[in-house]
Amino acid sequence: MFVFTSDEGYFFGEHGLSIERRLAYEESIRIPLIIRYPKLIRAGSRIDAMVLGIDLAPTLLALTDTKPAAPMDGRSLVPLLEGRNTHVA
Repeated sequence: MFVFTSDEGYFFGEHGLSIERRLAYEESIRIPLIIRYPKLIRAGSRIDAMVLGIDLAPTLLALTDTKPAAPMDGRSLVPLLEGRNTHVA
């Protein structure tokens, strides 16, 4: 498995501002996340659903069939990776 992500999106002073990254502009909130796991994910697949950084740990634990030692925030992305409908009403 290969996981690539970053701590923030790209922001190079757009909107006449400095390098401040706490601002909710598109450039600072779009964070790259690439997961390569041939057992589950087809090469070239793209999922446009919004996910959070706190979803990574539950996802990795689920993929390794490991139970968390304590309750944790976040949700596993495995259903998304499997192509299941995850819409919550």
